[in-house]
Amino acid sequence: MASKSRFVVGSHVWVEDSDEAWMDGLVEEVNGDDLVVNCTSGKKVTVNASSAYPKDTESPRGGVEDMTRLAYLHEPGVLQNLKSRFMLNEIYTYTGNILIAVNPFQRLPHLYNNDMMRIYKGAEFGELSPHPYAITDRAYRLMINDRISQAILVSGESGAGKTESTKSLMQYLAFMGGKPKAEGRSVQEQILESNPVLEAFGNAKTVRNNNSSRFGKFVEIQFDQNGKISGAAIRTYLLERSRVCQISDPERNYHCFYMLCAAPPEVREKYKLGEARSFHYLNQSNCIELNGMDDAKEYAETRRAMSIVGINSDEQDAIFKVVAAILHLGNVEFGEGKEEDSSAPKDEKSQFHLKTAAELFMCDPQGLEESLCKRVMATRGESITKNLDPRAAALSRDALSRIVYSRLFDWLVNTINNIIGQDPESKILIGVLDIYGFESFKTNSFEQFCINLTNEKLQQHFNQHVFKMEQEEYTKEEIDWSYIQFVDNQEILDLIEKKPGGIIALLDETCMLRNSTHETFAEKLYQKFKDNQHFSKPKFSRSDFTVHHYAGNVGNILLMCIHDEITASKMLLEKANLVGYQIGKTKVFLRAGQMAELDALRTEVLGISAKKIQTKVRSFMSRKKYVQMRICATQLEAVCRGTLARRYYENLRRQAAALKVQTRYRMRQERNKYRDLWSASTTIQSGLRGMAARNKLRFFRKTKAAVIIQSQCRCHLARSRYVRLMKATIKTQCAWRGKVAKRELRQLKMAAKETGALQAAKSKLEKEVEELTWRLQLEKRIRSDMEEAKTQEIKKLQLQLQESQQQVKDTKEFLKKEQEIAKAASEKAALVPEIRVDATLVNELTADNEKLKTLVTSLEAKIQETEQRFEETDKLREEWLKKATDAESQINELKNTMQSLREKFTSVEAENNVLRQQALKARHDNVPVLNMHRKSNLANGSLPGDEQTPHGTPMEFGRRSLIERQQESVETLINCVVENIGFSDGKPVAAVTIYKCLLHWRTFEAERTNVFDRLIQIFSSAMQVFRASSITVDMDLVRQVEGKYPAFLFKQQLSAFVEGLYGMIRDNVKREVSSVLSLVIQAPRTAKAGLITDQDSYWQAIVKHLNDLLKTLQENCVPAIFARKIFIQIFAFINAQLFNSLLVRRECCSFSNGEYVKQGLEELEAWCTQAKPEYAGTAWDELKHISQSVGFLVIFKKFRISYDEIISDLCPMLSVQQLYRISTQYWDDKYNTESVSEEVLNEMKILVNDASGQANSGNTYLLDEETSMPLSLEEIASSMDAKEFQNVVPPQELLENAAFQFLKS
Repeated sequence: MASKSRFVVGSHVWVEDSDEAWMDGLVEEVNGDDLVVNCTSGKKVTVNASSAYPKDTESPRGGVEDMTRLAYLHEPGVLQNLKSRFMLNEIYTYTGNILIAVNPFQRLPHLYNNDMMRIYKGAEFGELSPHPYAITDRAYRLMINDRISQAILVSGESGAGKTESTKSLMQYLAFMGGKPKAEGRSVQEQILESNPVLEAFGNAKTVRNNNSSRFGKFVEIQFDQNGKISGAAIRTYLLERSRVCQISDPERNYHCFYMLCAAPPEVREKYKLGEARSFHYLNQSNCIELNGMDDAKEYAETRRAMSIVGINSDEQDAIFKVVAAILHLGNVEFGEGKEEDSSAPKDEKSQFHLKTAAELFMCDPQGLEESLCKRVMATRGESITKNLDPRAAALSRDALSRIVYSRLFDWLVNTINNIIGQDPESKILIGVLDIYGFESFKTNSFEQFCINLTNEKLQQHFNQHVFKMEQEEYTKEEIDWSYIQFVDNQEILDLIEKKPGGIIALLDETCMLRNSTHETFAEKLYQKFKDNQHFSKPKFSRSDFTVHHYAGNVGNILLMCIHDEITASKMLLEKANLVGYQIGKTKVFLRAGQMAELDALRTEVLGISAKKIQTKVRSFMSRKKYVQMRICATQLEAVCRGTLARRYYENLRRQAAALKVQTRYRMRQERNKYRDLWSASTTIQSGLRGMAARNKLRFFRKTKAAVIIQSQCRCHLARSRYVRLMKATIKTQCAWRGKVAKRELRQLKMAAKETGALQAAKSKLEKEVEELTWRLQLEKRIRSDMEEAKTQEIKKLQLQLQESQQQVKDTKEFLKKEQEIAKAASEKAALVPEIRVDATLVNELTADNEKLKTLVTSLEAKIQETEQRFEETDKLREEWLKKATDAESQINELKNTMQSLREKFTSVEAENNVLRQQALKARHDNVPVLNMHRKSNLANGSLPGDEQTPHGTPMEFGRRSLIERQQESVETLINCVVENIGFSDGKPVAAVTIYKCLLHWRTFEAERTNVFDRLIQIFSSAMQVFRASSITVDMDLVRQVEGKYPAFLFKQQLSAFVEGLYGMIRDNVKREVSSVLSLVIQAPRTAKAGLITDQDSYWQAIVKHLNDLLKTLQENCVPAIFARKIFIQIFAFINAQLFNSLLVRRECCSFSNGEYVKQGLEELEAWCTQAKPEYAGTAWDELKHISQSVGFLVIFKKFRISYDEIISDLCPMLSVQQLYRISTQYWDDKYNTESVSEEVLNEMKILVNDASGQANSGNTYLLDEETSMPLSLEEIASSMDAKEFQNVVPPQELLENAAFQFLKS
């Protein structure tokens, strides 16, 4: 309450106004308790000093986020703060822990999305702009940390936006406590999708709101020990049943009725429904359709939401059957029945609707009609049936509709609860209460009476805790305070619910009496409460009454803060630089706004302490982890070394055992061979010796004569036999050797023919190339001669043409002059009567004229002939040019052919060398082979020519050897590149060597090859290292290459590896930079608290990360395009992080922070210049959003800048939503400069509202932090030149190998 001592001439005050509620003005005169105030609106008023309130002239133009920080906490100050923020599209404001929302009556999609929820997740309360997400996050954190259930109350008058706020709260709780989606529907999805279902059946259009909840709702969301949603329960209160049967213009009934009437034709035909205007319960109001709401689309969305919640299709059909039945029931009209005071359906239309309602209710039509037209009263021992007149029957119909709809709504809520399920083991929950505010309609029913009673109870609860308890505390503590006047609504509660004597008690009493009417109940109220100041009777009504509910103002109050000793409290408060506080006996009392200052100071101190504790704990844990890892590594190394040693020892034992086994086995084999040989030798020797003894015995029995005859005969026979055998042996050997030689000769001739044919083709092609080269040179020489001759001829003809043209010109001039002379002479002749003419002169002139004409004709013919010759020469030149071009192309083709023939000839020569070596080897081994096989063949009766070479033809052997050599080459290459062979001339030696080998071997042209498989396996094993470091690489592409285009698939696999490495490096650097960026974003807050002194170290840390990355890339010779892509994406990430912090953190949107960020951006720009465009590329351009924003922040005279200058010169990259957000959040903590002018702000606001109305739900002013810039092999290939790889030196191991001599070229 103000006093006159507070105001002097020149004071700024708030005064009441009947039109504007409050007006600000300047005190011009002070006359006792009266003030003469000159208002800013132009009015001059005189008010009492007690009704004026001081105005804070130093409050920010955009208001404060927490109204406890207001210098003057009174009604006009609060309303002005809310208005200032609302004009800047800031619809949320704190009052301590209470969030006040002002309904903008338009969609603001940028405030409610996953990006915004991620920003508020885990943020300190009050750190970011006021938002329902902050309230929900605080409740969630308190529940998790303290293990105590929390409740959030959403209250306000009709149209204040309670329903949307509740949905935002539940959306954030589902985001925080949602479990990963498995098969089926998750609990959080069912909770969220229950909202549109309940809105369809419990919301309706009122005068103030198109989607007003006509029921109270309390949602209990249960959580498990891990903070994940485990169950939920929905409880509803006070459904407005009277709306089913009675609505006033321009309101609507519940949404579900209009949705069903706008359903697809087959659905309406199924329920026999027509247009919404044809039903009595809907056409009482002229408002049938809503702007911006499609009932047909909402019907489909409601069915979809029911399916997600878990209501099956049969239950959905049953629900809408009941809704359709209620519509049909409302169209049943009643007329006079056949009996007295009875009623019946009025006409056939009513009969049709009654029958349709009965079919949909699945009951007997006659029974339904009797229940509506008759009343059954139960008495002792019997029941009495009474007919109802048409009016009573209509009331009975409406009562049935109300109770059926109410039961349907309760069944729907219970079904949702049963489907979602509750967790009996849950110990913690968060409750969200969405309750009506005060309601006052044209016709207020019992529902409005109960709603307003509920709000009176809530107001009393507020009064008790805020006013009564605080003032009792002031009295108890004996501090200096003035009594705060507030309206206590206990009298209103006594009027309504006091027993006995209250309105509800009288209503219960009246309902128990027979023949009670509205008039009798109203008369009791009039008599009972005629002297009650909160109850009144309207003048022209016999059954209405008015209850005067709570209303009043709240003034400045003192709030209780903490318990502590007096001395310590004084020291603490003096250290905090607080004034105006009071210290009681046991408590300290602070003025409004000082508690927030202490909380901020406490948060800063706790933050510092927490950081110190975290530092020590993390240091201890890191050291402990390091010691454990070192012990584990030592033990693991010992185990591994022991295992390797044991394996090595086992191998040695196995080798020794194998040698012993082999020795024994070979010894046994040799012993057996020796025994067999000894046995055979002994047998042969005994046989031979016996035969010799017998022959000797026989010899001695012969006579001497026989010995002589026999000796002579045997000599002759032996000689004859020897001669015969020698001849046969020589002939056989000659035949066999001739056959073998012929076979070799044929093979050598075939090889020689192929070689000769290739040499002949080579020589022929060389001759053709020489001939074509000679012809080309000749044609070039002829063409140059012709060009030169043609040029000279053209010059000559041009000179002749110029001379001819000059002669023609002179002749024409001469003829013209002659004609003029002749004309003048004829004119003179006409004047002179007679002149004597010289006939000789005339004849000479005539002859000269004829000569000149002949000369002109000849010159014209020569000119035409020259032009024809020029055209022919041009055509001939074009033909020669075409022939020369064709000849060059033929020469190129012949050169390519020659190259391929040379390669083929080289391979053929290699094969021929192999064949010659095999042939020579076969020739040297032929004789013993022949002699060895000759006996066996002759013994078997076969000829020597029938033998076959055991290893096939020499050509096949040569081919097999070539394939084996290629395989050996591949093995050699693989074994070489597996080792780390480094770089040469800044290029990877392994990659260049592999490419050259594959190109030389024509592997890219092969239809089937396993070379690519081997290379991919090497790459895959190398990538396992990155897999172990939690880097995700698409390894599914690493499969066996067996197809028609192996090279193409190999290229795809290389692309997969490159993209995997690129993503790995990008994500690692982002992770490192992100931790530093978070410190940069927190710098304004920590600097304000004096916690840091060297803020530049953060930017230097970012630059260090960039330098380390650049150094690593350069040391590993990474292509420049690869580096550019990585740095561009890193800078885009930095841009998004810093820019989003400006938009969501008000402390970042200041002049000093703009200077700080600008200084850091200059360091990044210097780094880009130092790194050069080769590596940095266009990375600096990615910082346009943040650079333009901070450039705008550090401008001194923003109020002089127009909107066009901002969007065209200063901030062309920023959208109007982003500019508006920065302009409204800007504050200058250094020079106290102002933001842009009101005209610019209004222009921005109009554009923002237009964009919000047209944008979809995904629109946001925040930048996407997860941008991706794919990298392809084509980009890398296009950025390189083949000449760069010419100086790469292959590995020395391959250069020493004869199969890789082509690498030297």
